[in-house]
Amino acid sequence: MPPRRYYFKAVDDSVLGPISLNVVAEMVMAQKVKANTPVSLDGKDFRPMKAFPELATLLSVDATEEPEAVSADILQEEPTYQGDITEVSIPKLLYHFSASRVTGRLQLTNQNIEKNLFLMNGKVVAAESNLPRDQLGPFLVRKGRFSEEQLDDILQKLAGRMERLSDYLIHSRMISPHELFEHLREQLLEKVYEVFHWRVGRYAFFEGQEFKGSLLPINFNPWETIAEGVRRGYELAELRDLLMPYGNYLIVPGENSSLHLNQLGLMPRELKVFKLAQGQRTLHAINEEMGIGEENLFTVLSMVYLGLELELLALGEQIHESSAAELDDGINWEQDVPREAPAAATGSDAGAESTGAAVTDEGAQAAEAVPLPGTPVKAAPRVTREEQELLETLNKLKEQDHFERLGLPRNALAKDVSKAFLQAARRFHPDQLSPETSARIRDLTSEVFALLNEAQQTLTNDARRAEYLAGLEAGAKDGQVDVGNIVQAEMLFQKGEVLVNNRKFEEAQKVFDEALKLNPDEGEFLIYRGYAAFFAKPNADSFYRQNCLDNITRGLKMRDNNVANGYLFLGRIQKAMGDEEAARKSFKKALSLEHNHLEAQRELRLMSMRDEKKGGLFGKKK
Repeated sequence: MPPRRYYFKAVDDSVLGPISLNVVAEMVMAQKVKANTPVSLDGKDFRPMKAFPELATLLSVDATEEPEAVSADILQEEPTYQGDITEVSIPKLLYHFSASRVTGRLQLTNQNIEKNLFLMNGKVVAAESNLPRDQLGPFLVRKGRFSEEQLDDILQKLAGRMERLSDYLIHSRMISPHELFEHLREQLLEKVYEVFHWRVGRYAFFEGQEFKGSLLPINFNPWETIAEGVRRGYELAELRDLLMPYGNYLIVPGENSSLHLNQLGLMPRELKVFKLAQGQRTLHAINEEMGIGEENLFTVLSMVYLGLELELLALGEQIHESSAAELDDGINWEQDVPREAPAAATGSDAGAESTGAAVTDEGAQAAEAVPLPGTPVKAAPRVTREEQELLETLNKLKEQDHFERLGLPRNALAKDVSKAFLQAARRFHPDQLSPETSARIRDLTSEVFALLNEAQQTLTNDARRAEYLAGLEAGAKDGQVDVGNIVQAEMLFQKGEVLVNNRKFEEAQKVFDEALKLNPDEGEFLIYRGYAAFFAKPNADSFYRQNCLDNITRGLKMRDNNVANGYLFLGRIQKAMGDEEAARKSFKKALSLEHNHLEAQRELRLMSMRDEKKGGLFGKKK
């Protein structure tokens, strides 16, 4: 039996592993696992331990006995550092990880709730939760995509099938791949932002532990994530109780010179708070300058709190309260926030840019490691070329069917399967690794071998092979999609979005063309393609312009006329062609779909200002 790695699930649903067979034997001898303890080879599909022949031979207990509680601390790896959330807040915690560019798993626990945030170079790339409401199905119900009855019906159809909900939704054409990615992105953000509400609990960081599933092609700016988390996770009453006792203290610039305000994605009024906090004003004076009202007070207190946690601001000396009228008011509120000119973002980091501010990693790269109290943060380990090649192989195998994994046609004989498997085993069998091989290489090699072994076990068993082939054929009839193409198309789309935001329309058009080749059924790709094509050649002939408009309208129909940016783009093209009335209607339609659409609001405001100027000019009496 080839050596495997196993995952064990405790009664609180926490998963331990991967664990070698030798260690499992020690666990059995110590009576820490039983015949019915849930075990898995991939961390997802759990079966009783007695269902694995190689594990059943280790058991000396009656296989029919009832399952017992499994200790949650079995082989629990020691965290790199740990602590109490009451002492280190979530914003402060993520600030340290982002500034230090660490890679690993951040475990957050609060009574029976556990969430795991996976970071890569300081950025959140995945999140897990043991709460049922955080799973994809309930999330889609909350978003109104499905009713609870529809979800129950779908889950009943999936019962007993080795298929994930997301794959089923795509294969059955109940949801488009691009729409699914959008929901998965929102779901990830929701999991992350929820922990900003936590005030009690424990944290533990396990350096080097990476997410084992497929990563979404998204690139969150860690600083914008923290800023948005503060906006969502803190109430005005709490901030008032926390900060107003320091109302007579000057708010001064902090010592963090590596992080720039433009990296936080702040609104103009939020930036104004930082401009006021230059050491001449107390907290009360800043609030007075910003104006009365709870909305303004929340802006002041949330930004001051954010600044203190990110060490962009600090408390100065305590002084007698002064009226805002007596303070220096010679600040030009319209000037841009001073910033260093960052190098152009390249590679995957370019995907973090957004409209209005280019997000860069320069500040994070320049930052020295910022230690947690008493526990210095180590530098993130570098990925070797061998690790990278294994990761690429692993991801490729995950996207392939069993025949493709072994390089075989679907009519291959069992002996051909065995021969192909043996050839692959010579390269990826964990036993052929030298004793000096790193744990990371061993884990990756074992995962690759497990996928190859799964293919061989299925295709050399007549019954399992027939069932598997039937599933493949059913998937083809249902319009099964190429997941690899979908992921690649999504990454290209995000790259194109960045190019559009930077007004590099000609480059963006080429990128959207490539995305459409990989996924021609996604309407939003067509919308962006039409917009980029128009402004790549704004002086083209009428036929070319109309074709660009047709791209957008056709893309909108493919998305049930439910893409706010589609109407924003349509309005901008109509405005450029001189049809202001049609443009106004399009901008209003964008707002009807997304009430807080800032760019549509701005377009309508500019049009209203122009109308007022025209009215003032021609309405004057002579």
